[in-house]
Amino acid sequence: SWMPPPSSADERLFDVCVVACDGLRTRESGMFTGVSDPFVTVHAGGGAAAAKPLAATCVVDENLSPRFVPDPSDRSVDDATLRRDAAMVRVKPGQLRFVVWDYNPIGRNARMGTATFDLAAVEATAT
Repeated sequence: SWMPPPSSADERLFDVCVVACDGLRTRESGMFTGVSDPFVTVHAGGGAAAAKPLAATCVVDENLSPRFVPDPSDRSVDDATLRRDAAMVRVKPGQLRFVVWDYNPIGRNARMGTATFDLAAVEATAT
């Protein structure tokens, strides 16, 4: 749906989703050796606010290069699917943190890695 453009840079909003991970290293060990079952959580800001994820992707079983969106240019993929599978969130400019986890049905999920991205550094473009 169409929304009027914001009146200042502080009011900009970004739709962000996790498309894929590439070349992850397995975190499986012991009797569960093999390929990891990754998923990604999305966090905004810093401090205590960043501890709780805004969203999480679906789990992709036994895959070290998971895709959470079949094809990001496919316009037939609706927002509900992106929110559910690719952790799509609408956020204000600021720092985003993406944490990749190995899903474990028994016990705790294992952290595989973290990436940060500063949306405040993204320049507004006319569309």
